[in-house]
Amino acid sequence: MQETPQNLEEMRLLSLASVNANGRALGLLPGDILEAVDGAPFGDGIENLVRLLDNGTQRTAHLMRFSRGDVVWSVLADTARLGQWRIINAQRPATDLRPRPDMRTGYRNWIVLCDRDGFYDAHPVRPTWFGLLAPLHLLQMRLYGPLAIWGAVVLCGLPLGVVPMAGLALLASVYFWLATPALFRADRAARGYMMCRVMAARSEADLHRRVARTDPHLRFVLARRQRIEEPLPSTVE
Repeated sequence: MQETPQNLEEMRLLSLASVNANGRALGLLPGDILEAVDGAPFGDGIENLVRLLDNGTQRTAHLMRFSRGDVVWSVLADTARLGQWRIINAQRPATDLRPRPDMRTGYRNWIVLCDRDGFYDAHPVRPTWFGLLAPLHLLQMRLYGPLAIWGAVVLCGLPLGVVPMAGLALLASVYFWLATPALFRADRAARGYMMCRVMAARSEADLHRRVARTDPHLRFVLARRQRIEEPLPSTVE
């Protein structure tokens, strides 16, 4: 008979019995278990979770850590209304940690899309300030169609003079800055990518480290170009 480790204790956790539009937007699925909020285990019940996240005044995004089987990841959420919650009993390591608001500092949500070949691509869920540099940002995201449209719009202002052309460039940049997340998802969907998960990370490098832990079978899409096929071993007679 296998003994239960002494550092485990019975905890009342929250699990999603069903997921609504808010939960689906965060890549959540029925059965996902809420492990912690802002770095501390959360077993205070559904009403306290709603009170914490939906206090009716100014909403603040909290860092929510979920588990699905052996996979653990975090997302930022500013509402507890992600679906139908239920209380479950589970054994978790004993801890006296308390929620720390500074735990969520610097995080943003990233959408991770993957294809059938085991490659993934990612983009922030919300526009970043770098997106205002539209041509550089579109080039970085490999959105060549929108980049060509941006260039065509700017060239249309060339006969009008420098000032109108600069105005068109600014307007086009603001539009593509706001539209880039949606354009990214549409472009990758056309290439066969599907939603893998939404994950909170402090930077793109941090995101890649987290994906390597949660989905070690996935490789970043740019690694496709870097991968070199190994020569077949010669046959020894």
